Amino acid sequence: MTTRLLTAILFLTTIGCNRNTNNKVDCSPYFIFDQVEHFSTSISEDSVFRLIELDTLTFDQSKLLGLLMNNKPDTIPDTTSFLDIEKFGFTKKEIQKDKLGQLNSIFCERKHDNAIYTLCAAVYRDILIFKRQGKTIGFARVCFDCGDSIIAGTDKDWSEFGQSGDFQRLGAILEN
Repeated sequence: MTTRLLTAILFLTTIGCNRNTNNKVDCSPYFIFDQVEHFSTSISEDSVFRLIELDTLTFDQSKLLGLLMNNKPDTIPDTTSFLDIEKFGFTKKEIQKDKLGQLNSIFCERKHDNAIYTLCAAVYRDILIFKRQGKTIGFARVCFDCGDSIIAGTDKDWSEFGQSGDFQRLGAILEN
């Protein structure tokens, strides 16, 4: 009975999420940036869930869980919250200047054909910090496994971010 109910919910969710709109028309950028830093970690889901199950967390464990699991930031955090991110196992990489245009075409507000949403517990292993003239203006936390993201620093609607193959395009940019 439970399997049938879950299947019905997923089916109805998928139908409800499919929309027929103009794809990639009127791309309005989330940010005007000249630099992007990419932080990533390969921490396993098992390790994350073991942390969640602990009775008490150290300050560092709590901060790590916040980076990986917090799903609703409303403001750009003080840039000092990212200064020590590497001590939590994240690696930092500056995105090449010649890739910024490609990122701009992904990180923009637009409608998509057949928006698809997944249901899973997101673990945000990739964090992009958008800067302009050295100042942080926005960030995105991305879970490639779930196809989920959290974006802060823009007043644009980012609820359809990653649709129309944009997660795959972003993944290819970040791998290089």
